Amino acid sequence: GYISELLNKAGAFAAQITQSIPLHNIHQGANDEIFDGSDNPVFTGVDADSTYVYLMQAMDDRKGETWQLVMETLKDSGLDLEVAISDAGRGLLSGVKAAFPNTNVQIDVFHALKDIGGAVCRFQKHILGEVSACYDLEKAVDRAKRPWSERIRTKKKRLDECQAKMPVMVEDHDLVECLYDWIHELLSFSGYPLKDVMELMDWLTTEMETAARRHKWAYELRTEICRFKARLPALLLFLGRLFERFQRAARELGLPVEAFKLLYRRWSVAKESVAYAELTRQALAVIGSERFEAARKVHDRIVMGTKRASSLVENVNSRLRAYMNIKKCVSDSFYSLVQLHLNTKKYRRSRVKSRQGRSPVEIMTGESWPELIDLLKERGFWSSWNR
Repeated sequence: GYISELLNKAGAFAAQITQSIPLHNIHQGANDEIFDGSDNPVFTGVDADSTYVYLMQAMDDRKGETWQLVMETLKDSGLDLEVAISDAGRGLLSGVKAAFPNTNVQIDVFHALKDIGGAVCRFQKHILGEVSACYDLEKAVDRAKRPWSERIRTKKKRLDECQAKMPVMVEDHDLVECLYDWIHELLSFSGYPLKDVMELMDWLTTEMETAARRHKWAYELRTEICRFKARLPALLLFLGRLFERFQRAARELGLPVEAFKLLYRRWSVAKESVAYAELTRQALAVIGSERFEAARKVHDRIVMGTKRASSLVENVNSRLRAYMNIKKCVSDSFYSLVQLHLNTKKYRRSRVKSRQGRSPVEIMTGESWPELIDLLKERGFWSSWNR
């Protein structure tokens, strides 16, 4: 009882501290729902730039009105999202859009690739099963001791039918895998402008759908392709934002937009390739050697700062799951305590050098913050608890 009471009071204290932190520096938010042991949704929001967790709250449902209410509450703390990244959940999308009418709602590329990738995997698995069954049938016919029997003649007929359709199935297996790899590449920073990506995506999805229609059993893949095509404009919003930022940067530096387009194409090819050397030569001719490095740094910062996935929420889910799985009942105060812990825990290592040795709240606010236990001591929690 003592430990439970201590944690509950610490959680309530942590919630007060979290509510006092202004959120006006957050512009790109990744939002999603994670679930506790009782299948109740936990609304979660993470700043895509600083990794600051600005939302972690258990709710009773996932409706759009609920999401709107939660987001309206966060607006009181200064949250004003320019970009909201999430999966295609209807309640989440409608609620965020209602709270932030002017925001760009970016459909998360991770979930879209996961959905269509799962359908592709099952399509290929079915074909491999057919190939294996055909091989087993061939072995059974070859080993038959009575090849003139009715049973073996029936198997030979089935084998002939199976072998007749194998070339098409194997070809479609490889084709669909290749098309999916291209789709995966185009949903990253591929070097192509938005118009070209849309045209290529249309061709790739049409070819994949044609391959799926050759097999009556591939209804799941056909369904996922239709869903993917419907989501495509929202999936590719990050490219529109990327080129808008290129235009602004070009105006500020007094350079033609073509300079950033060349740097972007250069970004997508291997440094050892001939294309990389040629694009570098073209970019130098447009930008000039004296300003090339400064323009390159601006370009790289823009590309790295343009977010296209809500993977940070999945990361929070994986870290939170270890605590949630051992608790039968997860209280609101527990989420508040974990939220403050994640926000004040300093990064010991990171691929992003600017994050090393700093916590998410320090990156987001630009101010120095102690870690959880020291923060509770500093804010007087222990003295109030002892009283």
